[in-house]
Amino acid sequence: MVSPIFSIAIGLGAGFLIPLLAQVKPREREGSVLAAGLFYVTIAALIAIPAGWVLPLVAGSDPVMVFTAGSRPPLSINLQLGVSEALILVLANLAGLLGALSMQKTLWGRGGTGYVLYLMMMLGVNDIDVLAVALSVGITAILLVVAWRVFTRPRR
Repeated sequence: MVSPIFSIAIGLGAGFLIPLLAQVKPREREGSVLAAGLFYVTIAALIAIPAGWVLPLVAGSDPVMVFTAGSRPPLSINLQLGVSEALILVLANLAGLLGALSMQKTLWGRGGTGYVLYLMMMLGVNDIDVLAVALSVGITAILLVVAWRVFTRPRR
């Protein structure tokens, strides 16, 4: 079973790589194909990581607590993954995948920027679900609203 922190790390890593891949041969659209491929592989990983935890947690394993920065709160942010969080993550990421598939034409038209913003919105939903500190949830909610506003504004 993969640590839940990797879902955040994979999403952030893909968020940095997608714009770089979108710049590869932009006139021939090969870069956009690579960016779209990485986008969907990242969403598959975001679904697979919590899905791997569902059965062990349902079978009676204790919830997983991940502490960042090598210390306990309030000096770090901790993530908690229990049965309810794992199920919500799987369903939310499946909904995100279906939303991305239905918006494929829009995402393709925006290039790397559209893929990154959509991925960051999905990461915001994931973070809100697993964060166990109320202040961190508030900050993540603000970032999620800002990303949504930027993504939904009309193009000029």
